[in-house]
Amino acid sequence: MVVVWYLLHLWAAEVALTSPYETVAKLIHLLGQDWFWPHIGETQVRWPIRC
Repeated sequence: MVVVWYLLHLWAAEVALTSPYETVAKLIHLLGQDWFWPHIGETQVRWPIRC
């Protein structure tokens, strides 16, 4: 699946789809931010209401 993702990234270019590496790097960066965690909690509270 990651290989397909990477190949789509190469085909579609940076504007359309980031590479798997860049996505994981951004995720790690976000998880390390203090302001990010309250948003996770709020999403967990609100998501069942919408479903």
